[in-house]
Amino acid sequence: MYFWDTMEEWSQVSHLADQPSSQKERVFWYVLHQLHFWPEQNLREDISLRSDLDLCVHFLESQEDYPFPCEYSGARP
Repeated sequence: MYFWDTMEEWSQVSHLADQPSSQKERVFWYVLHQLHFWPEQNLREDISLRSDLDLCVHFLESQEDYPFPCEYSGARP
């Protein structure tokens, strides 16, 4: 439900379409995609996937701005 609510809200944001996305925004879209893509069992039991998502969430929660691996980069819908 969160995924679709976010997509609906995002469709109403037009003023950002011509601006480049920030690193945090790209990580946010990556996490959202992963949560939507993987079945719940994988999200609960796949240690590598959980580790990747934990790393991303820590980055999103951090107040610091630091380099982050490009493989965790998503795109706006």
